[in-house]
Amino acid sequence: AAAVNLLGRACARAAVDDPELLWDWAEALLDTGDTTTAGEVVTRLAAAGHHARAEVLAGQLAILTEAEPPETVVGRLTAGAQALAEDGDDVGATVAHRLAAQALGLLGRLGAAEAELDQALVAARLAGTVAGSPRPWLRLLAWHCGAPRR
Repeated sequence: AAAVNLLGRACARAAVDDPELLWDWAEALLDTGDTTTAGEVVTRLAAAGHHARAEVLAGQLAILTEAEPPETVVGRLTAGAQALAEDGDDVGATVAHRLAAQALGLLGRLGAAEAELDQALVAARLAGTVAGSPRPWLRLLAWHCGAPRR
C-alpha cells in the first residue's frame, strides 16, 4: 500500500506522464487489487504512447476482473510479449510472459504455461534481472501463476 501511495504521488507531481512511473504504479495497484484506479492508469499509459505495455497491463486487469475469456487474454499477452521483445523492452516482455502463463494455468494448459514461464525466464535474463540457476526463478514464477511445482 505504501508503494501505491508513493507512486501515485510521484505521478501526480510529474509535469508529464512518465511511462516508467505509470507502469510501476499500475503494477502496484493491480497487486493490491485496486482494479478501478489501475484501469485509469493503464489508460494514461496508453495515452502516453506505450501501447504494448498498456496492453499487457490491460491483460492482467482482464485476468483479475474476468472481463474477458482467458483464451482472449492469452492472445493479447503473447502478442504484447512479442511486441515488447521486438522493441527491446525485456522487462515488459517478462511480465507479459508471466501473465500469459498465469492465464494458461487458469485454462488448465499447464504445458503451455510452463513454456511461457521459460520465455519469461529468458526475457528476465535479457533484462538482467535474473542470474544463476533458473530453478528458483522458475519455481517462483510457477507459484505466481499456480502451475505445478517440480
